[in-house]
Amino acid sequence: MEAPDAPMWVFLPAVWPRSHRTWVRRERDRVVTTYEMDIDGNVISKRVTSWTDEDYAVEEEDSNVALADAGLPARPPDRTWYLRSPSGVEQLDDVLRRLIDDADANSIEPWCNSEFVAFVSRRLRETYPW
Repeated sequence: MEAPDAPMWVFLPAVWPRSHRTWVRRERDRVVTTYEMDIDGNVISKRVTSWTDEDYAVEEEDSNVALADAGLPARPPDRTWYLRSPSGVEQLDDVLRRLIDDADANSIEPWCNSEFVAFVSRRLRETYPW
């Protein structure tokens, strides 16, 4: 399953077991959809445009700033990461939900910060059979 794009999980490929992660060169296929609506909320027009090089650069910079703030190195550019769920777990979302719940129970803010990164890294090793 593709690693989540959410900023709070940008670090996940760095702490996920190597045996359960891989990457492919990112195809630049992201788009922005813009809608024009009338006063009643009805769609008048829809416009789909591809991300620009600047859009991709901003995303990379934002991700790398978050990683640096969490004490991690910058991620390699132009990669899409895929993560395989641990044995016995069907959905990656189930793992993520459990990590958030466990962090909340331990008064750890679930965000890309050094405390949460260390917690997730430790929790993945302790909780799941890889």
